[in-house]
Amino acid sequence: MTPEQYLELKRTAERLKAEEARRQGSLDQLLRRLKDEYGCKDVREAEKLLARLDAENAAAGARADKLWREFVEKYGDKLGAGP
Repeated sequence: MTPEQYLELKRTAERLKAEEARRQGSLDQLLRRLKDEYGCKDVREAEKLLARLDAENAAAGARADKLWREFVEKYGDKLGAGP
């Protein structure tokens, strides 16, 4: 290995090490945010919370649609909307 090749390899290793440190810092920041804002201790817990919230959102949307249909059915003729 030539000195130039060694220096290039060393620079590449240093660059990759710095990139890994930045990525780890970003990950740590995101994990702190998950804990602070949502009470999740890790990504798996956040995924479970997201699934639960998605299900709750879908149920609330279905309930709102049902209530809207009932409203239109009951009062639509008085509002000119009709069923």
